[in-house]
Formats: sequence, C-alpha cells, structure tokens
Amino acid sequence: MKDLIVIRILMLFSAFWMPLAVNILIDEKIKWQKRLICSILSMISYILIFSQNSSEIMALIYFPVMMIFVYFCLNRSAIHLLLVPASYIIVLNCNYIAASINRNYLSGWSFGSRGDMIVKRGILVTILVAAVSFVIRLIIIFFKKRIMVNFSKEIIICMALIVVLCTMLCLGASWSQKKLGREGLLYELAVFLYTIVTLAVVTYAIRVVHMQESAKRKVQEHKDILEYTSHIENMYEELRGFRHDYVNILASLSGYIEKNDMRGLEKYFNETIMPTNEKMNSNKYRLQKLSKIENPAIKGLVSNKLIYAMSTGIDVFIDIMDEIKDVDVRDIDLCRILGIYLDNAVEAAGETEEKELKFNIIQDNGSTVIVIMNSFINKGISISNMEKQGFSTKGEGRGLGLSNVVQVLGQYENVNKVTEIRDNYFIQTLIISENEKKKLPKSFIQGLL
Repeated sequence: MKDLIVIRILMLFSAFWMPLAVNILIDEKIKWQKRLICSILSMISYILIFSQNSSEIMALIYFPVMMIFVYFCLNRSAIHLLLVPASYIIVLNCNYIAASINRNYLSGWSFGSRGDMIVKRGILVTILVAAVSFVIRLIIIFFKKRIMVNFSKEIIICMALIVVLCTMLCLGASWSQKKLGREGLLYELAVFLYTIVTLAVVTYAIRVVHMQESAKRKVQEHKDILEYTSHIENMYEELRGFRHDYVNILASLSGYIEKNDMRGLEKYFNETIMPTNEKMNSNKYRLQKLSKIENPAIKGLVSNKLIYAMSTGIDVFIDIMDEIKDVDVRDIDLCRILGIYLDNAVEAAGETEEKELKFNIIQDNGSTVIVIMNSFINKGISISNMEKQGFSTKGEGRGLGLSNVVQVLGQYENVNKVTEIRDNYFIQTLIISENEKKKLPKSFIQGLL
C-alpha cells in the first residue's frame, strides 16, 4: 500500500513538470484559463499513458498528445510545438541534476521514509525545472528584443529536426541507463552533451539568420535612399527649369496688362499658370517634406512606400512640420510596423474612389506621434478581429500584418497605439514617448488629422 502511494506521488510530480516548463517558456500573453486547461489535460494524459508502463517508449505516445493540447489550447502556433520536446529535455536534465545533488551532497542525510525522500526529490526537481525554464525564458526574451528575425520555413524545420533528434538521443540514453543497467553518470553526461550541442547549433542558426536579415535590410535601405535621392534630384532639375521659365511668364503677363486685355489675361492665367501651380503641388513635390526625417532607414522605407502609392494613382498628403530626430524604438521594429501600416493603407486606399493616403509625423513634449490615415471601404469588420493572428479578407494565411504589429509593440512600454475608423477613413496612430509610457490627450491626436 505504501509503495502504491509513493508511486502515485512520483506520478503526480512527473506529470506536473513538463506542463510547468511549457507554461514558463511561453512568453506571450495567453489567458490563464487556457494555460490551466492545457496543463490539466496534459497531466491527465500523462497519468493515463504512464500508469501502466513508465518506459521511454510511452513518451513517443505522450509527446503527440501533449502537442495537440499545446496547439489547440494556447495560441495555435506551430513553432510552439517544439516546446514539448524542449520541456522534456529540461525535465530530464533537471532530474539528473537532482540525482547528482542527492548522490554527492545529500547521500549522508536521513530523509525518513521512502515517501519523504520521493516528495523532497520531487520538490527539488520542480524547483530546478521552474528555475531553468525561467532562465531560458529570459534568454528567449533577450533574443526577441535585440534580434528580431523572420525565420524561413527551412530554418524552422532544421531547428525542429535538431530538437527532435536531441530528444530521441536523450530518450535513448535514459532507456539504456534503466534497461541495460549501465553506469548512471556516463549517460547523464551524454544527455548534458546532447543538450549543449543542441543549444549551440540553435544559437548558431539564429546568429546566421540574424546576419542574413541585417544584410538584406542594409541593401533595401540603400535602394530606398537611392530611389528617394533620385526623386529629389528630378524635382530639383524641374525647379531649375521652372525658375528660367518664371521670367518669361512675368513678361507675358505684363503684355496683357499693358494692353488692358483682362479677358486674354484671365484665359492665359487659367490655361498656362494654373496647370503650373497644380504641377508644383503634385504628389511628387510633397516628397521633399520627408527630408525632415533624420533617420535614413525610416526615411528610405516611407519614401519607398509613398512613391509606390503615387505610382498606383493614390493621392498622397505628407505633413511634417519639424525636424524628426531618432525615437526610442529600434529601427528594425519601427520599419516593420510602418511597413505593415503603409502596405495596408495603400491596398485599402486603392479600393476606394477617393484614393487618399495621409502621412503625418510630429514631435512634441518628448513624444513622437505618427499618423497614417487612408480612405477605405468599411466592411463592418471590428478592429479587434483585424488584429487577430491569421485574419485576412483575402483568404487564409494572408493576415499576419496587424497581429505582428501587436506582437512587436508588446515589447515596448513607451509606445501607445490608437486605431480608429472615422467617416470611411482608417486611422493608425503611434505615440512614442522618450523614456516612460505617456498618453497624449486625444484632442491633440485629433488635431493632427
């Protein structure tokens, strides 16, 4: 009877460790109810699967079951399925660490009954699992904040195979230790070695991808700046030509005035001078306002998007009154956000009759406010639904934009986002404070529009 109770206690501890690791490793905002349901279902399935046979072979059955719970109960992200084998590796290493501590430091201690020893061993492993998972979580957050990379499918598949291979090797080492009666320390070292190699390979993959992404960004920034510079040069040449024509225009006006030919003057003004005025106020000449943006990466991206918008027939308005200095958001993140906003604005404005897009930046009281406003066809879709991962009005898998913005902004306490729909205009506003999270009055934001 006592042995049965001890086995049940050990089973409960073992069932708790992997869900604990998974919940700590996931750094996204997931409702606690979903986390609790996932943990309970995982623990129940663990107990049912391992109650009759606790061999490593049963883990091959348990892993897919827990992956199903993680996928459907949390955020349905395929990459998070890797947390299941990763959590197993953490638990296995923590078990070996606890065994090593018990063997080398606590062997002379008296734990009382075998049940007491199991409970204390279970508590030690639980503490180790929580601590190791939390440290890994901090490392993940560190990489996400400082290295924002977009992994290709090939890289994700490669990393998944590495993690799965490490898991299989750890399972094999654990099975050999139990079934073949080999020396425990040798296989504990093997598991540690597999884990270290896996971490090294994954870290190297992240570094390679980061270097590739950085190189691509620099090339794109260079192209954007060249295109913007080319447009500015063309505008300058046209202005030089207009300066030479200006004297001739004045001379022609004086001829009509001398003859007191008001009708001729009116006709000449409407047919010759007014088109020139419209030309000077055209989209192309509004781009010069972007010169007030000091950051070349932001200037290049915005000019590229707005030039493309003009080429599609969209009427672009730019309002930048003051010099815009750097803001407390990383260039890669701000470019990513503005790129998504402007892509969506161009696409939505192109579907309307008005075809209008307005871009506004202002710095005031230590805050930078960026407003992107575009005409759009209101299809009755709520803003909250637009920001859900995977949402799209054009088919499955094409709606990752706004959800990515929400994810990126979740890293910044000094950035506020305001999204609103007003009179068939879709308005996105970013408010970036210098140091701490501040909220500007809504009347101030509305005054920019």
